[in-house]
Amino acid sequence: MLHSIHVGFGLLDCTRLVIFAKSWKPVGRLCISNSGNGKLIKVDWASRQAAVPESANFRNINTSEEAQEFLEKIQNMSRYEHIAELKAGYETVVRLNVTSNIGITEGLPKNDACKVETVEKVVVQIQWEQLCRGLTVIWLESPGRTQTTLLNSRLADYYNGPVSTTFTSVAHLGEPMLGEWSIGLFSNSIRGISIYPPTRKFPIFAHPHADIDIDTRHLLKQFDLKRSCKNTVINELQDPLRGVVYHVDLKFWGTEESNSAYTKNKEMLEPTLSPLAIKARKTRRGKKLEQAEVLEVFNFQREWAYNFTNSQLEKMFPSPKNND
Repeated sequence: MLHSIHVGFGLLDCTRLVIFAKSWKPVGRLCISNSGNGKLIKVDWASRQAAVPESANFRNINTSEEAQEFLEKIQNMSRYEHIAELKAGYETVVRLNVTSNIGITEGLPKNDACKVETVEKVVVQIQWEQLCRGLTVIWLESPGRTQTTLLNSRLADYYNGPVSTTFTSVAHLGEPMLGEWSIGLFSNSIRGISIYPPTRKFPIFAHPHADIDIDTRHLLKQFDLKRSCKNTVINELQDPLRGVVYHVDLKFWGTEESNSAYTKNKEMLEPTLSPLAIKARKTRRGKKLEQAEVLEVFNFQREWAYNFTNSQLEKMFPSPKNND
């Protein structure tokens, strides 16, 4: 499936949408399987984290002394209190190797076990704390290497404090659940390639539905002034430490392969796949398309949509027969 982190799934073919909806076979109740790491902090952060500048609940760093106090609090944390550090100029990647897909059926008792073999959507919950919230960029990558951006930087957002956020991603529709899922967080930077090894490995927390092998690494970035925080106190800090990640949880909603939306509607969907999409599905690997490949897929889909629409119009409004 073609997906862009900027424009999502692109344009809709309204003719195909209506016709497919009439014969679409739904998947029914979904299976839900969790994979997480780090202690979930049950504190009402929501009332504060949505605050805007100049409101009563908005928190921000005003002096270098306040920034230093924040950093000292993080540095003095026990390694059991957080799972990863956030550093300016580095990308922190948390990898969760999901080896069990057992879950529970949506809306049924918890003892009704099921399996998630094919993903319909992924719900990501992250709790973190950072000097400048707006610097945080978060992405999610599947075992098939399909990557989607969950959160982009917001330069005017200089809130300082704890954040608890839930994201829902449908970019991994139809992909297998098992394998290594990666969550990346970075700030104040652009992509780089040099690896900075972490000072320590973080503890692994037991989880009832999946075996988690978690690791954290930092990828060196090139500093980008255009992505600096709207707070000069933070921008001038020499210490690269910016915050910590407390908790990461992935909740997979899906079905067994035989009951997936694609399998149930295979005859309808297969003709719509471009050669590149067919190859990706066979290899179960996502691929960032080059410009020429984007054009190839676009032309394929445009021609297919044109022919499909014409065929449907012909059925509804047959061309008059020539009596000559």
